[in-house]
Amino acid sequence: MEVVAEGPREKCEQLLEALRSGETPGKVDSVGEQWSTPRGGLTGFVER
Repeated sequence: MEVVAEGPREKCEQLLEALRSGETPGKVDSVGEQWSTPRGGLTGFVER
């Protein structure tokens, strides 16, 4: 799974904490992160 998120750093860090918590509705074995400059243009949610 790949998650691309943009927003305030605090909110992105909260998302990472949630993914690492072990309390997600699915199974997450590991979480990596890569920070970069926001590019904008993201809206909504897309499942592929």
